[in-house]
Amino acid sequence: MKADVERMEMELLQGAEKTIRAFHPKMGLCVSHYPSHSYEVAESVRNLAPEYRFSLRLHAPLFGEFVLHCY
Repeated sequence: MKADVERMEMELLQGAEKTIRAFHPKMGLCVSHYPSHSYEVAESVRNLAPEYRFSLRLHAPLFGEFVLHCY
């Protein structure tokens, strides 16, 4: 599941809660241009499914775009 929802990640996770719990999809979530925002998103994912692992990558250095990978 890939998403670039411009700071609406929490709402996305709420809407996908049943899918995340049931199917444990791999996710790539753009966490704006602030890596600190990734902690809030990762915590929400972990609350839904504690078995997730995370990595944070800078995908567009010129624009400072960070993607939180959940797997």
